[in-house]
Amino acid sequence: DSTRTPMPAAWREQAFPFSQERDVGYGVVQRGGGPCGILAVVQAHVIDELVFGAIAGEGDFRNPSPRARRHALARAVARIVWRASGNPEGGDERQRQRVAKL
Repeated sequence: DSTRTPMPAAWREQAFPFSQERDVGYGVVQRGGGPCGILAVVQAHVIDELVFGAIAGEGDFRNPSPRARRHALARAVARIVWRASGNPEGGDERQRQRVAKL
């Protein structure tokens, strides 16, 4: 369809890199005009997972381990996909875990 606007390169190339700066290791870094709204939502859920989720209490959330970051990011994205699919916030934990394994 010729009326479509192509997705900006900054959006296509954006990943989910975490900050390497001390005390903000939980922060997802936006690169060159990437999708700030999407990153803000993911960031909020990552912080929620680090502070209140399954790995909460495994050290200082401001300086999480690489394992804790990956785990929090996977659970955050799974929760976002789960909620976007129309499922309730609570839902079935086993189903959410299956989504997280994707």
